[in-house]
Amino acid sequence: MLLLSSSEPLNLIYIDTAELDGETNLKVKQALTITGDLGNDIQRLAAFNGEVRCEPPNNRLDKFTGTLTVGGETFALDNERILLRGCTLRNTEWCFGLVVFGVRNPKGKLTLYCKGADTVIYERLHPSASKLMEVTTEHLNEYAGEGLRTLALAYKDLDEDKFEEWKERHHKASTALEDRELYYQAQSPDEGALVTAARNFGFVFRTRTPETISLVEMGVPTTYELLAVLDFTNVRKRMSVIAAHIGVGISGQEGMQAVLSSDFSFAQFRYLQRLLLVHGRWSYLRMCKFLRYFFYKNFTYTFVHFWYGFFCGFSAQLLGASAVEDKLQDGVPQTIEQLAKADIKIWVLTGDKQETAENIGYSCNMLREEMKEVFIVAANTAEEVREELVNARKKMSPQSGDEPPIVKSRFFSKKSQVVEDEKVEGDYGLVINGHSLVREF
Repeated sequence: MLLLSSSEPLNLIYIDTAELDGETNLKVKQALTITGDLGNDIQRLAAFNGEVRCEPPNNRLDKFTGTLTVGGETFALDNERILLRGCTLRNTEWCFGLVVFGVRNPKGKLTLYCKGADTVIYERLHPSASKLMEVTTEHLNEYAGEGLRTLALAYKDLDEDKFEEWKERHHKASTALEDRELYYQAQSPDEGALVTAARNFGFVFRTRTPETISLVEMGVPTTYELLAVLDFTNVRKRMSVIAAHIGVGISGQEGMQAVLSSDFSFAQFRYLQRLLLVHGRWSYLRMCKFLRYFFYKNFTYTFVHFWYGFFCGFSAQLLGASAVEDKLQDGVPQTIEQLAKADIKIWVLTGDKQETAENIGYSCNMLREEMKEVFIVAANTAEEVREELVNARKKMSPQSGDEPPIVKSRFFSKKSQVVEDEKVEGDYGLVINGHSLVREF
């Protein structure tokens, strides 16, 4: 079914596909903007006139290819707009959709269909086997197999009056919860943790539409146009988002710097109509039409995809990275050993407990057995943390003073100065727990 509109803002819905692929995390689907404006108006939905062209039914649950033509405009359809039979709607009051596959065996049933297994069994006891029927579906309890009415399946002996009363209370409770603190709902715990951590550091994710992403960066509202989302695959081992600052950027990878740079390359284009972001709606429309009709259909159409595939990722500016596998990757100990030989100071930040952090340090060759000493700083106050760090410094360099020169210049001088590293004989390691790290830094 093609999603047309929903009760949630930005026409989002949350579905549970545990019955299809076993995934317990909620998945997010979003309708097109042109259909989301229909809302729950039955007359407008009934008068909706469009044409859907798509692939025939198949057993691929994670892929969908098709187009929707409305008013002469064609919109691409993918798996993010399609709801499969067997999924459950969650945290969404209502949604409207257009049935795409009305055949007897749609996409979700082509993987497995057992004839004769679709018969309703009203008895809980199997006499010949002397066994009771047990319900294994996680959405129902063990009383669902007793042959009760549909209303009472999931609620044991709940009658209609109590059920209606429960619904009214549930509705009022949901209304009362609207003033509480909002929280992010993600498809996986890792995504939710990354967005929450970014919010704690001042980069707040506010809202998202099919075309834009709105953030608050250190108190400044910012909107980016979403150019492309490269999903995670086993080959790429990563997920990427290409965005551009609305009104001031041309290249999704460089943003405003691409406009100001003198060596701007035409190879940074992907789709001209979406990448030509100039000041003003008037210039935007006319430049898009000019380039689309005179260049895009003739010369650019052949080479722009090749250029984008060749240059994408090579001229980008890396803003940050996150691990995707909870294991030590190949070559990490050897790499750290070579960096240490070049007298490069290396820090490893981990969210594990202290014992696990020490084991990780030894496994990645950050901490070695031949080190003279490994200092462990675990204090509760700033004074205790400072005292332990000073003691560790005296052991590494007995001839040093109480405080390093860089600290004195910071507090007693308005001018900054370059201070050479103190000479230390031998190798030492330092482990600081989270509480001490917050107190000192």
